[in-house]
Amino acid sequence: MHPSPFYAPEKFGGYDKLEKLYKLDIEIISESVNGIIEVIEKIESMKGKTAPIPIWLPKIKAAACNLLQRTARSRSR
Repeated sequence: MHPSPFYAPEKFGGYDKLEKLYKLDIEIISESVNGIIEVIEKIESMKGKTAPIPIWLPKIKAAACNLLQRTARSRSR
């Protein structure tokens, strides 16, 4: 889902996309991010062991892990 910079729910299924985005549950977000990272890693593994890992992948994994852990901690307080 791409949040539009404009408000026109009648054109997009009768609901406000941004409202749906803002109401996402942290567990759904976490599962989605982890799933996307897994797909990227599987694609990369198909290239073979000699292919270099994209320089941005470890950084993205660490940032996602950090952010999701911080968010989960702040919500549990």
